[in-house]
Amino acid sequence: MAKRARPQRPAAGARGAAAKGGNNQQGIMRFYTDDAPGLRIGPTVVLVFSLAFIGCVVLLHIWGKFKG
Repeated sequence: MAKRARPQRPAAGARGAAAKGGNNQQGIMRFYTDDAPGLRIGPTVVLVFSLAFIGCVVLLHIWGKFKG
């Protein structure tokens, strides 16, 4: 059976430059512009919803402990 040739990967320096953004100036900052698509919610709302979800899960665990 013939062996397949492995695809060549770029050198470590080329990968590092590409991973850090290189010439691409948009990157993560594109999410913080006014014309970014999607929901516009602040970090406080995310924190409150996260804590509410965790609270619901804890209450369901406690309720399941007494119910079962």
